Amino acid sequence: MIVGGGILGASLAYHLSRRGARVTLLEKEAPAAGATSRSFAWINADFSKQPFAYHTLNKLGVWAYRLLQQQLPGLPVEWGGCLQWCLDDARAKQFERQLRQLEEWGYDVRSVSGAEFHNLEPDFRPGKILAASFAEQEGFANPTALTEAFLKGAREAGAELVYPCEVTGLDLQAGRIRSVKTTKGEFAAGVLLLAAGVGTPALASMAGLRVPLIPAPGLLVHTKPMPAMVHRVLVGPDAHFKQYRDGGMVIGDDLGPTKNAVQETLIEHPR
Repeated sequence: MIVGGGILGASLAYHLSRRGARVTLLEKEAPAAGATSRSFAWINADFSKQPFAYHTLNKLGVWAYRLLQQQLPGLPVEWGGCLQWCLDDARAKQFERQLRQLEEWGYDVRSVSGAEFHNLEPDFRPGKILAASFAEQEGFANPTALTEAFLKGAREAGAELVYPCEVTGLDLQAGRIRSVKTTKGEFAAGVLLLAAGVGTPALASMAGLRVPLIPAPGLLVHTKPMPAMVHRVLVGPDAHFKQYRDGGMVIGDDLGPTKNAVQETLIEHPR
């Protein structure tokens, strides 16, 4: 039994059902309705993936998407690499240290000049670049379409998907799950996997468990289709960018208190 129909729950359903498990997935609203549809979905193992063990896990994840493309033709994943850059002296020094660390860890990333940056992205003008890098193996996904692809594969392998279906309680006996109570009735369960995003702590508390979450607010803007302008993932000091094959662009950034003019513009004038 899996609770949560986002990309994690859908991936679990796909892989487990293909290995012969009897899988039922319960989703409160609709597939990819929660955090998944609000994800930038950048496939990477960049500077932020610390420590080394977490970096390695993410690096394996990059290659896992390559393998998935062999299993699921037409997977909504696009490659082309990622360009990152910085525009101030203090950040440039830190950037170079982080770049050296990734190289020591065996990650395929290299420093690029401003001229090479513009050759790779001729239509993008970030300003004066003090340091930049290019990681050719990185890419991005359409998280909603990817979730749908996983669920399609899971159903074809025998999994059952039930939604909208909200979990209201758990039946535990001698510390083991026996059934899951929902707005669609009660489902027998020998194993329960919680993949419900920000809803996971409340569900886990039904079993007397505490799952801590660290808030990670962000800002994400989706545009209407437009002419091709961005050809890979671009990650700068104020925002990051990607553009789908249909022309739709996604612009985002981590969001605490509004910290720059780009965020203010996107919040105040989203259209």
